[in-house]
This record gives sequence, C-alpha cells and structure tokens, in this order.
Amino acid sequence: MNISFRDLTVYKKAFELAMEIFEISKTFPKEETYSLTDQIRRSSRSVCTCQVWLDFSYKCNYINKSDYTRLMKKSEEVGKMINHMIEYPGKYLRKDDKFK
Repeated sequence: MNISFRDLTVYKKAFELAMEIFEISKTFPKEETYSLTDQIRRSSRSVCTCQVWLDFSYKCNYINKSDYTRLMKKSEEVGKMINHMIEYPGKYLRKDDKFK
C-alpha cells in the first residue's frame, strides 16, 4: 500500500486552513490585492508566517475577531503537529521504511 503525504492528518489540516484563508482573503479591500491579500494567500501555505499575516488582517479590520481566533487556532494546531513530526520522525515512517 502506497501512502502519500496527502494522507497525513497534518497535511489535510494545513490544506484546509490554506483554503479557508484563501476564501476569507477574497473579502479584503481591492487596494490590498497586491500587498496583504497576495501575502496572506502565499503565506497561508506556510504555517509560521501565516500567523503574522492573520495579525495584520485582523488589525486592519479585514477579518473579524471570530474568524481571526478560529484561523489562528487552526494554524497553531497545524504548527504543533509539524513540530511533533520534527521531534519524533520515527513515528511517521512507513512500516516498511522502519526496518531498512
């Protein structure tokens, strides 16, 4: 059985978060199209910088407190999962790779 990185829970959660941020960024003002909107869309694919751009989006009143809190919580969850994978890589090896 071939397991893809796309099967990992952390990948699924990160992808879902990136899509949510992409959708919410569609509501940003047009004058932000080439600055904050572009930055948040690109950084939503990177957990750490995603949080900084969410901070800017909230402070600029482009997203409300509820969306900010929800997206930040998801971002932190994905970050913790990635950190766990870094600290315990052996837990994430495929069974056939563990014995090589």
